[in-house]
Amino acid sequence: MKKLSNFFTVFLLTGSLGISSPALAKKKAKVYKIKAGSSLRIYENPTIHSIVVTKLPAGSRWILRLKGTKTYSSSTWFKISWNGKKGWVDKKQIVFDSHATKIAKTKPSCLLSKTRSKDCNASS
Repeated sequence: MKKLSNFFTVFLLTGSLGISSPALAKKKAKVYKIKAGSSLRIYENPTIHSIVVTKLPAGSRWILRLKGTKTYSSSTWFKISWNGKKGWVDKKQIVFDSHATKIAKTKPSCLLSKTRSKDCNASS
């Protein structure tokens, strides 16, 4: 029963995050966090002149990198998802979180804020 439950969790997760298959969700998930001491704006398009989708508070974690990289005005932008919001961020404002990435590969439900439990703690 646990395998079936895990399958549905991965299935629902991949659909809501725009990942094409459950296997990709586990194998290719790359999780980031905001650089220390800063907050972050997620933009609708890869430019600061775009609409702000949401603002992430300082210390935010569990930022999932999606498929998509663009260069605009000498900045590289990553397409990301955070707590159900999708958009673009300048890659200089986030750092790879290897610990959270390892957790996400075994517990993909940790990528969703509504199902994130204490065992998803990504403290390094």
